[in-house]
Amino acid sequence: MPNLFIYYIALKNLRMLIAWIIGSVIIGFIGSDRSIGFWGAFFLSLLLSPLIGVLITLFSETNSSKVYKKKQMKIQQDILKVAKGESIDDKLKKTKQERLVELVDLKSKSLITDEEYKESRKKILS
Repeated sequence: MPNLFIYYIALKNLRMLIAWIIGSVIIGFIGSDRSIGFWGAFFLSLLLSPLIGVLITLFSETNSSKVYKKKQMKIQQDILKVAKGESIDDKLKKTKQERLVELVDLKSKSLITDEEYKESRKKILS
């Protein structure tokens, strides 16, 4: 009779261990789209407990919100540069010669009038 009781307790503990591991894997999948990642969420829930692991995982930042914040920061920096009168991108800066060549090209294709050409040429050269 005592052996049967020991087997029952061992089986109960084995079920609990399997549930713990499965819960940790599920929490790992929840964490895969977050900054904590799959393995971080998995090991946290495996070592601490699935309940604590899911709380930490849900409070960690999602990857999509990180990307959104990064884009917003870039937009704010560009707005600040424009407000200060700086160029947003150095690659957009063109020399006077390049702008004049483009202007002549536009005129030769009859996309601008002579008046627009003369006006733009004065702006570029001044």
